[in-house]
Parts: sequence; C-alpha cells; structure tokens
Amino acid sequence: MDRELKLLGTRMKACREEESLTLVDLAGRSGVAPSTIQKIEKSQMVPTIAVLMKIASGLKRRVSYFIGDDEGSLEIAYREAKRRSSMGTTNKIRIERLAADLRAPDFDAYEIIMPPGKSSGREPLRHRGDELTICLEGQVDFQIGDRRFLLRPGDSLHFKSSLPHSWRNSAKRTARMIVVASMPRSFQDAEIEERMTRRRRASTA
Repeated sequence: MDRELKLLGTRMKACREEESLTLVDLAGRSGVAPSTIQKIEKSQMVPTIAVLMKIASGLKRRVSYFIGDDEGSLEIAYREAKRRSSMGTTNKIRIERLAADLRAPDFDAYEIIMPPGKSSGREPLRHRGDELTICLEGQVDFQIGDRRFLLRPGDSLHFKSSLPHSWRNSAKRTARMIVVASMPRSFQDAEIEERMTRRRRASTA
C-alpha cells in the first residue's frame, strides 16, 4: 500500500476522532459524502484536490498537514534532494518546492527555473509578507512597482511582496533563482494538485 496514501487516511481519521466527529458529522461540515471520507481514511481511494480541500476545511486543518512526509514533519521537516516536490511545468517554467510540510509555516521556499524570454505572467504578483529572491544562474529582470532591478548570479532582492512585482528571464540562457516568501495560495495549491495527480495515476496503474 502506498505509504503516503496510508498516512493521509491515518491523519484524516485521527483528526476527525480528535474533534469527536462521526463520518456523517464531517460530511455535513465538508460537503463530502460519508462513504467517500471512509474510503479515504481506509486508503481505498486517492481524493482529488477539491475533495481534500473540502475535508481539510471541515477539520480546520491545512491541506499540507494531511500529505506531509511523516509524523515528525509537523515540527521538523527534512527533505532529500531526490524527493523535492515539483509543481510541474507551466509555460515551460519549472517550479520546485524546497521546503517541506512544517506545521503552520511562516514562509515557503522555491527554486524557479525559466528558459529565455519566460516570465511570471502578464499581471504583476501581489501577496502578503516579505520576499527574498536570490539569482543562482543566468539573468533575471525584476520589476517592483516602477523600479527595475537586474539580478545576476549571487545578487539578491528583498522586498515587501504586497508591492506589485514581476520577473522575466531577459537573457539568452536558462535562469535559476531561489524565492523565499509567504507564497500565494495558488502556488501551494498547484504543488498539492501535482502531488495528488501523481498519486491518482499511480493508484490506477
């Protein structure tokens, strides 16, 4: 049986019982059928991200709590390089999560690998907290409000991420950078969706 799928079911059942909820109670809170919750708890099915988010909301937990690497990951999280989580590839930009599933983390960390000409998108990014960006390779053209910064290997940029910001690989070679920040929920959801999709594929293979 898949270790992570078993861990997901075990944690979900433990949380439900900790809240003194029956399957029917949790179904009422989350809008997910009792039979579906039971199958997840027994590791008989891999839930979609939508279903997992509903159940997590009903249990008042972060989705990442249910899919952490192990029980110890709540307070101390160790991740081997070969087990680095990937959010997949969007517009040929690869985003890999460096952090693991710590309980209620204050920040997250990602490595972003982008081919020449690729960018963060048409609309500027804005989210809570601070952001620290470190260029590892290539050249990254950063725009924060009306100010422009050109990052080369070793250069860093620290700013309030509530300011509108965007980035682009303006050179002719692949660029790599580390981003440490309180990331937008969309980044976290994308990574979780990627992980759950891989598990669903593995369970039907």
